[in-house]
Amino acid sequence: ALPSVIKPADQNLCNGKACDQVQFSGAIPNTVYKWTNNNTSIGLPDSGTGDISRFSPVNSSNELATATITVTPYLNDCIGKSESFTITVNPTLSKPGARSTVNYCVGSVATALSATGNVGNVLKWYADENLVNGSDIAPTPATNTVGTTYYYVTQQNVYGCESLASKIEVIVNPVIVNNVISENQSLCYNTDANRLTQASGDAIGGNSNFKFQWQLSNDGVTWTNISGATQKIYSPGKLTSTKKYRRQVSSGSCEDFSNSITIDVQNNIANFEIANDQQLIEPRRVPQEIAGQQAQGGNGTFTYQWETSTGNNTWTLITGATSQNYQPQALSETANFRRITKSGICSVTSSAIAITVYNGIKNTFTPNGDGINDTWDISGFAVNPNTQVKVYNRLGQVVFDGHNQTTWNGEFQGSKLPMGVYYYLITQNNEKPVNGWVSIIY
Repeated sequence: ALPSVIKPADQNLCNGKACDQVQFSGAIPNTVYKWTNNNTSIGLPDSGTGDISRFSPVNSSNELATATITVTPYLNDCIGKSESFTITVNPTLSKPGARSTVNYCVGSVATALSATGNVGNVLKWYADENLVNGSDIAPTPATNTVGTTYYYVTQQNVYGCESLASKIEVIVNPVIVNNVISENQSLCYNTDANRLTQASGDAIGGNSNFKFQWQLSNDGVTWTNISGATQKIYSPGKLTSTKKYRRQVSSGSCEDFSNSITIDVQNNIANFEIANDQQLIEPRRVPQEIAGQQAQGGNGTFTYQWETSTGNNTWTLITGATSQNYQPQALSETANFRRITKSGICSVTSSAIAITVYNGIKNTFTPNGDGINDTWDISGFAVNPNTQVKVYNRLGQVVFDGHNQTTWNGEFQGSKLPMGVYYYLITQNNEKPVNGWVSIIY
């Protein structure tokens, strides 16, 4: 009978992982088995005699590498029928995809780690870098203690080939503390608020890399992020209504909200002006009372303080002048007046008015063209925009009619008037008319 060989089973091996010995057998003792290999790239010689010893398979590509091994039995001079089988070497598997770092805040609820392998492969999880005691179940990190723990994950295919491990660093950070901002403010309507800052020191905890987000609320319950407000300090700018603010601090997976502060905005003060009639009085006369508006808005309670100035520059508080209206005393010179209105922390100042004290109107002028006293000038007397000046001759004829004109050259219809005495009448708004006589002298 011819020698024979039992066909070995096809083999699937892993790159770099030593395989078991391949033994040949047949029906006749003392049979010699010779084999050939058509693909030496798998790390096996092209031929050999006897069993195939353990060897380290090689596959440096990304595809399967397959070799056909043909075994021929020999007994003395007889050669039996050859049998063939395959040895397939799997390429090295890639590492599973996984986050390299996972952050938790101490005491937070952790979830099982995750990774992604190739379709059909199984993930293996390890808590030891030597990859011992692997598990098919992904671990859930403990978060009760601050510190760092490392986990490792590989993937295996159906032939038991295992990839290198992806390393996952799990960091448990301390909670964020000292996220305290300062401070409550009270503002007048439409004025700038002070910057909102850290109360003292700095926030600590997390992974020490902080991100900030300022938030705004009208009621202290519903909060919204302020667009662009991502710095440690925030400037609210001008405010017209009361607002609440807080700061969100994030570091790693830790998050903390600061205390909330309130910026109280007082209502706008309205109706704070005073009567704008410009009075004209004779020296040492008592002017009319200056009326002031009844203020509105603010906090609902108002105080007043009147001021005076002789040049509309330097202002002096008038002692005791704290009523809504003000009655000036007799004046010997022109003076300006205004009123300060206060409500809560806010104050506004009215426009100023002038009470003009005139020093009389000159009663002669000489329109002879010599450049001296050539015109009748009442500009120091007429201060209101609606001033009407009329001059009459002795017959009652109007020889000068000037609206908002405060000088007269002594002419009528382009001709010089004769020397003599003329009657004048000056009216300004609703003031009492002023009249008298002026003489033209040549």
